[in-house]
Amino acid sequence: MTAAGERLTPVLDIGGTHVTGALVDLAAGQVAPGTTCRRSLDGAAPARVLLDLIVSCAEDVAAPDRAAWGVAVPGPFDYEEGIARFEGVGKFDALNGVDVGAVLRRELPVQPRTVTFVNDAIAFAIGEWAFGSGRGTTGWSGSPWGRAWGRASSTAVRRWGRARGFRCEVRCTGC
Repeated sequence: MTAAGERLTPVLDIGGTHVTGALVDLAAGQVAPGTTCRRSLDGAAPARVLLDLIVSCAEDVAAPDRAAWGVAVPGPFDYEEGIARFEGVGKFDALNGVDVGAVLRRELPVQPRTVTFVNDAIAFAIGEWAFGSGRGTTGWSGSPWGRAWGRASSTAVRRWGRARGFRCEVRCTGC
């Protein structure tokens, strides 16, 4: 694999109506050309249908063996354990109690090194803070909109990162 290929991180964004996957060059803050996959999801579908679509999209990303995957998913979700906690929220109810992390580790075509889950609003905020409209700022908030909406702030991103041993000062001074 080339040096550029070693920088690429496979990611999934699981939303109420879609799953999108790609390889992301974290150093450049860009999606690698030709690596994006998108599948429509019906949030009311049975668990196996949802999981098959998620895994299918991940397969199309063509991640390298032993890659560290990042997966953005809305709550309620046990992000540390990778277990869906959707109940009565109008989407993904069939996944409630499913260990999505175990499914991905078992069913991805190449063995992942890790699968890390993060709240989709926090993932949005991290991306915007590091590479987008929040770049270079010390305090801001963002609200991604979709079928539902989430909210995150630079404070929430710092808290999330520090709880995981990261210094969340990505291209940001005075954080």
